[in-house]
Amino acid sequence: ECLTEHFAVQYDGNLEFPAEGTYEFHLASDDGAELFIDGKSLMKMDGIHPAEIRSKKIRLKKGPIKIHLDYFEYTGQEQLYLGWSGRNFSETALSEWIHPSRDSNATVKADENEFTGIPLAPENGEAIIYRNFIAGSSPRGIAVGYPNGVNLCFDANQMAPALFWQGAFIDAKRHWTGRGSGAQPPLGYNLFKATPPGAALAILPDAAAPWPAAKDRADMMRFRGYRLDDKRFPTFKYEIASVTVSESYQPAGTAAGNDLRVTRTLLFSAPQPTSGIHVRVAAGPGLKPDGDGWSGDGFHLTPDLGQPFLRGQELLIPVIFTGDTASVSCTYHWKP
Repeated sequence: ECLTEHFAVQYDGNLEFPAEGTYEFHLASDDGAELFIDGKSLMKMDGIHPAEIRSKKIRLKKGPIKIHLDYFEYTGQEQLYLGWSGRNFSETALSEWIHPSRDSNATVKADENEFTGIPLAPENGEAIIYRNFIAGSSPRGIAVGYPNGVNLCFDANQMAPALFWQGAFIDAKRHWTGRGSGAQPPLGYNLFKATPPGAALAILPDAAAPWPAAKDRADMMRFRGYRLDDKRFPTFKYEIASVTVSESYQPAGTAAGNDLRVTRTLLFSAPQPTSGIHVRVAAGPGLKPDGDGWSGDGFHLTPDLGQPFLRGQELLIPVIFTGDTASVSCTYHWKP
């Protein structure tokens, strides 16, 4: 069986370096790749992203040297290019696939280029919203790109943030005609999921009760749309039982400052105080206490409003009403 999505490959080999000197390696991958020369990492292109060339020089001795290349494919195109060059020879491909920028005679096949070419991005300090089939979310995913390079996808089937990522937002060409074909992966990098599939909120009889099993649509919750503020930042509206919830996100930081983060705030309103509601703000096998908060796979979380508690591999915040209202807030940081 030939896999086209969700796989990883490792390549090992030896290169004969004709003389001691400086050599340059050129790497492009869709999605992630890491190149090792003589056991040391030379280039790492982590995350979900299109195949863009990166180059790096290294000084090496004459003779055979081991190279190792890791590659993983999430969804979308399966593209991996590796080339090298030296003082006495021009860039030479080591991979079967040749990056279009490196081969002036190459014609990119239609099936490789069919779904790329209409990248969307926020403009004028406003957020941009994309509602379509998004890889990693249910069919009711709502992607939001914020002006500072923070992106997320809100799953309106689970009332949960399905994905967070940095950088480029999303490519719309796949869905340009009608509803298009398949799910579009995010266009940026440093993607993480804070929680596994399933509802973000649940009413538990007690703090030890198991979280409800994941379903296509979360029980007891109804999505009521969203409203936009003057910067087109959305606030998502939904209900759990008789409780109304407003959920919003506030991005902060910059990619250049390596401090991108986003604060998630949930405001609750009920006809009368309601007990038992919990928010699952993070979960996963790598979740653990860390400094002022908790760390998971690719992110760090700090609490702002509410009293989180860790049980097993889940971080929950109980919703405590004061009168007919309650608030929960936490901030997700990308790990440096």
